[in-house]
Amino acid sequence: MWKFWKKRFRLSRLAKGKDLDLAQLRSAQQFVQARLNNPPRKALVGICLVVHEDPDFVYWGYPYFCRLFSDRRCMDELFKSPRAEVAALHPDYRLDFYSLRLRNRIRDCIRAQEELLDGQQFLGFTYRMPPKIETKTDCFEIEVRAYRQFRSSGEERSEKHSYYLKLSRPDLVLLDYR
Repeated sequence: MWKFWKKRFRLSRLAKGKDLDLAQLRSAQQFVQARLNNPPRKALVGICLVVHEDPDFVYWGYPYFCRLFSDRRCMDELFKSPRAEVAALHPDYRLDFYSLRLRNRIRDCIRAQEELLDGQQFLGFTYRMPPKIETKTDCFEIEVRAYRQFRSSGEERSEKHSYYLKLSRPDLVLLDYR
């Protein structure tokens, strides 16, 4: 459907602080959840992106390319969340939440728990979908569906497996693993 009549927000204008009064209020929990579920992307489109901040609010949305073969980005909806609540919920909110730190911690926890399983050598795991991450008041609950690779008696094999991790929020200490 054509979007001629809809209000489109340009990222270049939002970065300068224009059109911010049209933002819809969303909770800090919704913002953090949206950021946690960002898939890795080369171009900053199709993911939850922080477009502007002021002392009171964090402004965010899901940008896309305005036109075919254009590098300008637009958004159909602009959201705002209280900055103090967002910072209290997760201090690293400016970073991409599907970030290196959280990704590395998930990988390290799984590797540490799976090193030796029934005499088989754990080689690693790969996943096609990003982990499902939910934010609770004191922890992250993470579900990873992956293919884990093993080597036993010189033969490599892979099998589907689901991991459930619970990491404490401020320091990412492993609380539960299944």
